Amino acid sequence: MQKKVDLVYKKLLEINKNPKIYIGQKSIVLLKAYMTGYIYREEGCNYKLLREEFNDYIKEYYKIPEDVDWARILLAYTSGEEMAFDMFYYHIEEFVKQSLDKCF
Repeated sequence: MQKKVDLVYKKLLEINKNPKIYIGQKSIVLLKAYMTGYIYREEGCNYKLLREEFNDYIKEYYKIPEDVDWARILLAYTSGEEMAFDMFYYHIEEFVKQSLDKCF
């Protein structure tokens, strides 16, 4: 299971280094679409990590009570696709740090 989470995180880091290769531009909507397809393709990949756990983290961070998607939340709290993309990477780093702290 940890290997699958590492695989997703590694892919996210690759995309952040050069988003034009993977999704054409810095875009939170394109990132979410790409990652949804990537995780779906990787059978057994822990989609719950982004869909549920990271989503809960974002909802808690922005104090959103209703069930709203993390990409929509980030888009609503930034001034556009590119800023939301950058904010995603800030939050995913924090989320991973918190997740690791819970393990130890």
